[in-house]
Amino acid sequence: QKIKIMKILPKCLFSLAFVLCAVASYAGDASNDSARHYKSYPEQFDGRSVSIDCTHVSRINQGPQVEGVAFFVAHTFDEDNDRRGGSIVVAVVESQAASLVKKFGNTPEIDRRRGENSTESRLDSKRLRGTFHQLTKGTVYIDYTGDAHQLILNKIENAESAIRKGDGIPSGHGGHMPKKKKRF
Repeated sequence: QKIKIMKILPKCLFSLAFVLCAVASYAGDASNDSARHYKSYPEQFDGRSVSIDCTHVSRINQGPQVEGVAFFVAHTFDEDNDRRGGSIVVAVVESQAASLVKKFGNTPEIDRRRGENSTESRLDSKRLRGTFHQLTKGTVYIDYTGDAHQLILNKIENAESAIRKGDGIPSGHGGHMPKKKKRF
């Protein structure tokens, strides 16, 4: 009897792990208003108007820049799954940069009004709309006002470098992170 259980137990555990992974991957689908969603299907959205739930923006100051264009990282919230929705680079003409920061803020705000009689709170987000662009595979951004894209195309190498820095991708990796070496 004990031997039968020992033979069946690994198969049961494997099956359970498989089911849990399938459920987790299904539940992990990002909502349509998160950066993670748009970055998962960039070919579908290239050149199209998109909307994200933006919690705040951070300016990208390091690396090459494009004259007349300011790059920001927009942090998003995934309301469907009640978690962070990833981040995406937003480009705006320099004259509109202060307006972008004023509208979305540069630090996350907590909305404590949710649930009047509870301690529940969540990140406050605002709708950020713009045109989604994919320069190369893995190098995507949202043009907030529609005026930055042509300037970016004129200085595409600098733009790609700035966008990759904003996404945390090292330069020269074509949008893919290098594989980590195993340490023994």
